[in-house]
Amino acid sequence: MYDIYSAVNCEAECKFNYLVKACGCRGYHDPGDASVCSGKEYLKCYIRARRSFNQSDLLTCKCPKECDSTDFIADLDYADFASRISTVDVKIFFKTLDIQVIEQKPAVSVQDVLGSLGGQMGLFLGASIVSMVEILEMLLILISRCVHRCRHSEETGPKIKSPLRAIVPAWQAWTTSSTSRTP
Repeated sequence: MYDIYSAVNCEAECKFNYLVKACGCRGYHDPGDASVCSGKEYLKCYIRARRSFNQSDLLTCKCPKECDSTDFIADLDYADFASRISTVDVKIFFKTLDIQVIEQKPAVSVQDVLGSLGGQMGLFLGASIVSMVEILEMLLILISRCVHRCRHSEETGPKIKSPLRAIVPAWQAWTTSSTSRTP
């Protein structure tokens, strides 16, 4: 309905859509393609619907603030001069040269969430990414030893029937080899 987006235009369009939906017509002063309300429709429906439109209806529209806006605050001063000559002296100037920048940022970023999650894990579980990598490394070593023993047993003897029988010796071999490496 409006060429340039602004929160005010969005709210006006929201109100317009609400009134057209409620009455099936628009006020004579409203822009848009809907048919104009007759006098009877205007008195019976349009005015009543306009009064019933409230902030909760406005919140359903979800009109975000515009990305960029420029607002000027106008100030008017005048003085009466006793003179026979009608003159006007107009001076237009900025009251201040201040610029106010308002930015909208998310309260919590993805990095903040991940850092907080890692900190909580470290605090309550005593875990860190290094711990997780070590656990993954241990699982990969156990799986590779299990696969190696299964292949070796196929070549030399009977097959292992239970995978647990392969994991337990692999675990024992891994723990004994890791203890022999420590000084």
